[in-house]
Amino acid sequence: MFKRKTLNKLALAVVLAIPFWDMILAYVTTPIRCEMWKNRELEVTLSPEEWRKATNVSFSLKESEWVYYPILDSAGNKEFLLGNIGKYDPDVYGKESLLSVNNFFPYLGIYTYDNGHYLGHRVSILYDNFLKKEVARYNDIYGYYQIPFFKSNAGVNCKNLSRYFVHLDLLETYLY
Repeated sequence: MFKRKTLNKLALAVVLAIPFWDMILAYVTTPIRCEMWKNRELEVTLSPEEWRKATNVSFSLKESEWVYYPILDSAGNKEFLLGNIGKYDPDVYGKESLLSVNNFFPYLGIYTYDNGHYLGHRVSILYDNFLKKEVARYNDIYGYYQIPFFKSNAGVNCKNLSRYFVHLDLLETYLY
């Protein structure tokens, strides 16, 4: 059926592909998964106008900053933490972790959750602890792999952007 030379070439191709299996998997399946999630990346629960009306916030959040919570918690910006006790919850749903808090309106927090490893789905949620309601959610589909023969990692996502949390800019500016 197959000649010996053909089988040898096929076996060599398989052996050479083994170190690259997760890279191949990430680059082949991520575009398919991105197409499945097309136009469903951003899910909006409250529009900016509805959020302003519900919270009675009249000032613009353009001047505000998003404070990275893990640094706050470990490095100890105690004034911010003590001054805003009860305004944010480090664990809303149980699986997400608090990533950042708005310095003007500390009830607002961005929570993230990674679902998966090689074929991932990262969910980032803009959550209002005052309303106890999700404002918006961003779904980021990605493929993650280890670079063969090196001790470093890489990945590919739907937008082909290299920044790990590139969609956070969208959530941070959503209510402006």
